[in-house]
Amino acid sequence: MDLSDIRRTKICDNCKIVLPLDKVRLFPKDETRNFVLCELCCNTMKNRAVVKPKFSQKTAVVPSTDYVNFVCLRCKYNFRADSSKFGVTCNLACPYCGKTDQIHKKEMKKEVKK
Repeated sequence: MDLSDIRRTKICDNCKIVLPLDKVRLFPKDETRNFVLCELCCNTMKNRAVVKPKFSQKTAVVPSTDYVNFVCLRCKYNFRADSSKFGVTCNLACPYCGKTDQIHKKEMKKEVKK
């Protein structure tokens, strides 16, 4: 076997046998890389890809969020929080200063019609 024969062969990534280049098959590994496979391994990989069930992801119905406006009287920071989460999953604290003692609901100004 001379040097030119070595360049015309590849090794199967699955079963590790030496193949001539005309018997090599490429099978996608991911978006940028491919497997170098023999014909038998390529057929088994194709069958495995076909049999493999694809699960459809169902999105869970997310309840609408009810935001309430708050103001921190300590640092005068205005923010809003989901009323269904504070007190249940997290404590209501100012996101700017982190304090909890001076937080009040912000009163909405009513528009005056002329």
